Amino acid sequence: MKKSLLLAATLMVASASVQAQEVTPPAKAQIEVYNGSSYSYATYDDEEWQAQVAIAGNQMYIKNIFPNMQNTKWIVGTISNGKVVFAGGQAIGEQDQSLMGGSDKYTDCTFYGVNENFEDTDATFSWNESTKTLKSLDYELASYTQLGGGYNDMFDGTSDPSATLTLVGTGEIVDPEPTAPKIYLRGEFNEWGTTHEFVAGSEEGVYTVSLDELSGVFKIATEDWSTVDLGGNAGDALTVGTPYSLVEKGANLVLTTTVKNAVVTYNANEKTVTVTGDVPGLTYYMKHAWGTGLDADWSWKELTDNGNGSYSVVALYGGTGVNVNTVASDAGATWFPEPNVVDPSEAQSTIHLSEVNIGDECTFTYWKDNNFVEIVKSVATGVNDLNVKASQVYKVVENGQVVIVKDNARYNVAGQMIK
Repeated sequence: MKKSLLLAATLMVASASVQAQEVTPPAKAQIEVYNGSSYSYATYDDEEWQAQVAIAGNQMYIKNIFPNMQNTKWIVGTISNGKVVFAGGQAIGEQDQSLMGGSDKYTDCTFYGVNENFEDTDATFSWNESTKTLKSLDYELASYTQLGGGYNDMFDGTSDPSATLTLVGTGEIVDPEPTAPKIYLRGEFNEWGTTHEFVAGSEEGVYTVSLDELSGVFKIATEDWSTVDLGGNAGDALTVGTPYSLVEKGANLVLTTTVKNAVVTYNANEKTVTVTGDVPGLTYYMKHAWGTGLDADWSWKELTDNGNGSYSVVALYGGTGVNVNTVASDAGATWFPEPNVVDPSEAQSTIHLSEVNIGDECTFTYWKDNNFVEIVKSVATGVNDLNVKASQVYKVVENGQVVIVKDNARYNVAGQMIK
């Protein structure tokens, strides 16, 4: 009985414990098609197939080294003195004998050389660099399946010392699979850098990035700002939880709300972006030329929540309009121009003034629901040299209705508080 047939029927359970580690060629390594052929006493005589070979320095990578293996995994060997040695136990993929007319299929196979004592060894090939030719030098080449410990002699030279398994380069280069560019969320929050990379999700074409907190302006872009540069329409602001249609090389995306535990989802299929997360109680900020002349300070001041839909700050009136936003940023802010009138009914829901002069200390109040700003002068009482605000009462017209405003409360003409 031929030794190869005996071996083919032998279970090598010990080999099933080998933990094969997958390898891949370096990204810049050129992959070439090699024609494979074999003549041996083994089952697969005079077979032809194609393999892939990549060389990087003194390392050679081969995929599909046997004729009936699926092209799923690479093995790597070391080139030295006209030989290439592949360490035994490397993963080679799935053995599918149906490709060669058989019926068996094995997964998680590993690759070995076999010596004359039928011991597992490294696999050694001669290597002719000028002709790009590999020829097996082992007594046998074998694969083992880790599921069940099955053994199969893929090449057998026991009956004919001249038998070989040969791989010859064709000069045909395998086109590398295109690598998707890395895409980042870039904005004020990370100084427009590339620290926040989008990660692919379970759905193809959908990517996410998570942040502890997000607000302000940002874009979706690659590192070079040319392969991908996605923004929005000027003047638009994102709504939390609502997909927004992106614009190629558009204006900065604007998020006026501070979102905690933010997740930004970029859907490349629909070309949209969605921001989700936790939205705490809103904080409002106001920007104005606080003060007079050279002392005017165009800065953002945080407003105090009065608990009635209004937000206030006490500061010096500078004679200009004001910006209001939920973040201290001009992006997405609402501009309230100075009305240049004393009668609040003519302010047209912009700024309501009450006998205010430039340089006066005033209370600036933003009424969120009615979307207007009121500026009321603080009155000094002289008590303990402290400035306190006297009650201010005046009449305004809103939506055709007369409203009486006293301090931060609003009443109708019947004296009932408007909530």
